[in-house]
Amino acid sequence: MILHSRQWIDHYVGEGRWGQRTLLDQFAHNRDAHPDREAVVDPPDRPDLVGTPARSLSYEAFGRAVDATAAELIRRGLAKDDIVVAQLPNIWELAMLYLAVARAGGVLTALPLQWRATDVGYVAELTGARLYIAADHAKGFDYIAMGRTLGFEQCLSLAELTAIAEGPVGPLPPVTVDANDIFTLCWTSGTESSLRACS
Repeated sequence: MILHSRQWIDHYVGEGRWGQRTLLDQFAHNRDAHPDREAVVDPPDRPDLVGTPARSLSYEAFGRAVDATAAELIRRGLAKDDIVVAQLPNIWELAMLYLAVARAGGVLTALPLQWRATDVGYVAELTGARLYIAADHAKGFDYIAMGRTLGFEQCLSLAELTAIAEGPVGPLPPVTVDANDIFTLCWTSGTESSLRACS
């Protein structure tokens, strides 16, 4: 998803302000150069957040999880420029999901855990996202049930995402991702509200 005009891209590339290297390129470089180096570490309170043990992954293991997840997302129908909504705490699967969705050609938009149906529904409607990935339960709230109620075509739980990431790497067709493609959509609480008439 490229939002800048070709004129502006050529202008800034010509001036040397913009380049062609992507975050995926940088990650691939680090993975190749330091496969055994620690790439990501869970927060120590992961068990309290999602009920599973905290982990750390090497670049090689993390990269394999990215590949496996990207391949499965493509198999499930994720296409270039599709937007994926995620509601996960800051755990290794969320970091991995940013890269996997980009690798599949999509755009990840991660939402705060405290957002509920009004905010998540607003994002779903505005983006047209069909895939929702969320914690199974966090702090007693059922995110997957909310996602289904909001009408997402596919709702993927954290447990399912982790299993995909740790599973076999399926066919991974080449997807063109340009340095000018949008990597993520970010939201701010308070400036993204919709106006409602008061009676």
